[in-house]
Amino acid sequence: MADARAFLDELIAVRKGRGMCSPHVSANLGPALRRTWGIERDDSDRVLRQKAVTHLRPFVDELPKDDHYLVAAALGLAEDLASMSYIQRLAFLADRYGHDDRTMRRRADAAMAALAVLLAKAYADLPSWRTQRLSIILRLGPRPVCLEERTIIALDDNIQDLTDAQHDFDVLYGATRALRLPHPLKAGDTAEYGLFKHFPDGQTHYVYVPAQPCPEFNLRIRFAEPPLRVTSWDGTDELQPDAVGEVGMRFTDLTPGVGYGIKWEPALR
Repeated sequence: MADARAFLDELIAVRKGRGMCSPHVSANLGPALRRTWGIERDDSDRVLRQKAVTHLRPFVDELPKDDHYLVAAALGLAEDLASMSYIQRLAFLADRYGHDDRTMRRRADAAMAALAVLLAKAYADLPSWRTQRLSIILRLGPRPVCLEERTIIALDDNIQDLTDAQHDFDVLYGATRALRLPHPLKAGDTAEYGLFKHFPDGQTHYVYVPAQPCPEFNLRIRFAEPPLRVTSWDGTDELQPDAVGEVGMRFTDLTPGVGYGIKWEPALR
């Protein structure tokens, strides 16, 4: 993952001109910020700014309180300064904080450097790819079967070797047994692969906890015997198996660290 210097260079590049309010701002974003903000090729400038605000807010909150508005203004995220160039924003800040332009520039640079350090520490172990779409088909019974189909997007160039937290699987398509893709991916490229995985007999839930933002997760479960009760993992949705004993859920815009899935109470024997 990028170090603090790389993040700082990219933040400095973004703040030029009207900053995040510049037309076609995506062209000014470097690979480190694209990865950490989850930027897609087809994201509009509006969506890109929303992602920037969402991902930067917790890090800006760690800075001294006086620097919160300073960083937003420097990057062009302050709505009241949206039409100003970086030089004009600095002049506005100098007047607001009672500094001359040179002092204000040094202070803005120091705040950017502090923000870059926080970003580098937080994303030091960020993978070089993330899941774009996950589909799970689970067939329960004496010998449970779990089919996993995954679409991934590369966040760096030259991505070919993947990893999986579970080692007990067979590759169905799209990669070697060692989860090596047929050819290297460039940043923004996608690939698909399928796995057969072991599912513990007697387990009464399937839950997916994404480590990074995930746009889509589909889960379908086929029961060998009608369960007493089936709900979403968080218990908010009651599910009824259909005529062939199946339930399914689709989740979108998944939040990292939050569990998504289905749980059930098996039939009494």
